[in-house]
Amino acid sequence: MEIEVFNRTSGETYTSAALISDFDSLIVTERYYKANDFTLTTFITPENVAYLIPDNCLLIDGIFYYIDKVTTESVNEGMMKVSGYSLAALLKVRVILENYARTANPRVIVEDLITRHAINPTNIARKTTLLTLSASAVSLSAIQYQNSYGVVLDEIETLCETYDFGYRETPSSLTVPSCQIQFYKGQDKSNVVSFSRSNDTLLDESYENNNYDEANTAIVAGEGEGSARQIVLINNGNTGIERKELYVDAKDLQSTNDGMTMTAEEYTQALINRGNSKLSEKQRILLLDGDIDAESTLFKLGEDYENGDIVNVYSERFGLSYNATLTEVEKTWDKDGFHIAPTFGKRTPTILDIIRRK
Repeated sequence: MEIEVFNRTSGETYTSAALISDFDSLIVTERYYKANDFTLTTFITPENVAYLIPDNCLLIDGIFYYIDKVTTESVNEGMMKVSGYSLAALLKVRVILENYARTANPRVIVEDLITRHAINPTNIARKTTLLTLSASAVSLSAIQYQNSYGVVLDEIETLCETYDFGYRETPSSLTVPSCQIQFYKGQDKSNVVSFSRSNDTLLDESYENNNYDEANTAIVAGEGEGSARQIVLINNGNTGIERKELYVDAKDLQSTNDGMTMTAEEYTQALINRGNSKLSEKQRILLLDGDIDAESTLFKLGEDYENGDIVNVYSERFGLSYNATLTEVEKTWDKDGFHIAPTFGKRTPTILDIIRRK
């Protein structure tokens, strides 16, 4: 594995500065719903110290990443840790500077948010040349969406996860940092692609089954006060111990914005969209993971399956056979070779995920 380093000389201008092929380890996590990230552990050398700094970019396995953190725990160990994200994560520094309301396919909405706040904004100071959109063909039912002052990246990832579609990044050019974002929906390959220890596609198994954070019924409270407040119940048919309620404060959703007024039906749909979004964050977790045999000829990543595809997962030990979306692929290069670790389904939320919900 060879990593090309691009030095940011000014603004959004970069020049190729170095090639890194000698390092301790490199971990890249490619995601379906979210931007990718990387962690590079390498040696403290004058060249690495000079070029591996925040805002510089790396070309790793055909995708551009930017550095946002460099640390070393001990100079005596002679190692430094460099981490960052793929270029789509730059949308975390763009805010929806308007009262945005639209009824459309969720894919159309996320593309519009990127265009309005990063690619072709009214305020030219907010424009970045590092990001472009590639044609997408994700067909989904229209939703009523409304947001003001949300973080663009957070809103995109929430819509992707709620309505089960994702995005991939490809460079516009390999000679300068750039990113084409394309939204897509994975294919159902569960009848063809099956991962298990019994067919030697999984080298190991890790198992998790929990429902401590699960909610399945949303009580969404919109505009109004007291008895006049607009309330929508989602999945109200759940009863007894099976009913797990979640209160969603959606007072920020207003039926009138910038002189435009939604119909009662449109406003109800906006509240339903908010409730479904919050419920998507609080699902039961059922995971069977394990390292994939990178040398397996049965199924090859990028040829037979990719992030977003629905595959079958089977475990004789845990008595499990289920179909799940491949949501993450962790690739590791180290002294022992190349390793692939998939995530079949949604992981338990981290403390940072929970904080972001607030």
